[in-house]
Amino acid sequence: MDILDTIPNRVVFRQTGTPVEPELRPLWRISLIALILLKLSSGNKAGVKKIQVLSSLVSSHEKRKNYFSEIQDLFSAVNVRFDPLVDRAINIGLGEGIFELEPSKSIKLSTRGLTFAKSIDADEEVFAEEKEFMQSFSKSFFTDTIIDKLISGDFREQA
Repeated sequence: MDILDTIPNRVVFRQTGTPVEPELRPLWRISLIALILLKLSSGNKAGVKKIQVLSSLVSSHEKRKNYFSEIQDLFSAVNVRFDPLVDRAINIGLGEGIFELEPSKSIKLSTRGLTFAKSIDADEEVFAEEKEFMQSFSKSFFTDTIIDKLISGDFREQA
């Protein structure tokens, strides 16, 4: 008996309607990246490595909390994860005109992206915890040296 020759009596498809978590939604990531470029990057631009690291740090409540923790031996709680969904959000943002790719391969907020990021920043209810965390740093704080230390796990000298 071949399974492909069997005709099923009854096939029923049910849609349960499970919601997609915000972290998996491209617009959420594009908005977070735009906010990172606006608030934590000099010239509203950054390399992909910096965007990946800051996105990993800013998007996690536990990582934000542990970044300021006095007990910095628990660096595993602040481990940086390079997420392919961030790369995808960057690509979608480039396609939508939110970001621009500079000749130096930096991602920069376009004019449209700057307006978008400022509207997110002005809304008190959107990304409230993330914006509060970002307020603790100047645009020039996350240098390439600090980004490399976050990647390597050498966390002690930053805070």
